[in-house]
Amino acid sequence: MIIVGLDWSRYKHDFVIMDMQGKIVERGTIAHNANALEELAAGIDRHVNCATQVHVGLELNDGALLAWLVVKGYTVFGIQPKSAQRARDIYRP
Repeated sequence: MIIVGLDWSRYKHDFVIMDMQGKIVERGTIAHNANALEELAAGIDRHVNCATQVHVGLELNDGALLAWLVVKGYTVFGIQPKSAQRARDIYRP
């Protein structure tokens, strides 16, 4: 099982992929387009045997991206934008 954190924006998406011990196995930035999303999916799928082993956390603002993740078969955990903002305020150095 892996955990994917996805920080989306209008033009690009930052991501991090961690194993169950919290070790970062991959991180990067992709463009906001279909080809880049498929490349991200390929990168995610390299670390698991099936989509049900993927847990994704992201802010709940982008319906299209959320729908794409669900269609891929990933388990998606939505984070309210206000909660994400407060966490940044607490944990940012």
